[in-house]
Amino acid sequence: MYSILEQLLDDKGITAYQLSKATGISTATFSSWKGGKYTPKDDKLQLIANYFGVTLEYLKGESEFKTKEEMFLHWDNQNKGGELISEIKTIELVKSQYGEKVVKLIENFTKLDDVDQIRILERIDMLLEDKKYDIKKELLNA
Repeated sequence: MYSILEQLLDDKGITAYQLSKATGISTATFSSWKGGKYTPKDDKLQLIANYFGVTLEYLKGESEFKTKEEMFLHWDNQNKGGELISEIKTIELVKSQYGEKVVKLIENFTKLDDVDQIRILERIDMLLEDKKYDIKKELLNA
């Protein structure tokens, strides 16, 4: 993963020291990361990704695409993009409005069969009654 950072530094023509100053991440962190002693946490990696204009997934070596736009273009060029891009944009919208936990909840919920989905919905209803919340109505009216 540090090799990706080195490439980004090289592409931008800056040093780790300059990146340190720009992001507030210590040079010791970069040295430890380069030496394999330490991998920065996602919050620090996100600062670096933001600085370079790449996704966190790219910086971590989990995606070959530097940006989401690049990924969408690739999918469009492969004629696989239509529904998938729409789905990803919906996920991004949900994430921005409700947070990562809701996205994870939806992803896990869709993996369940119909019976288990009904059970989960019933348990949510019970929790909402206990706390006197009616989020379901709020979401339906949104």
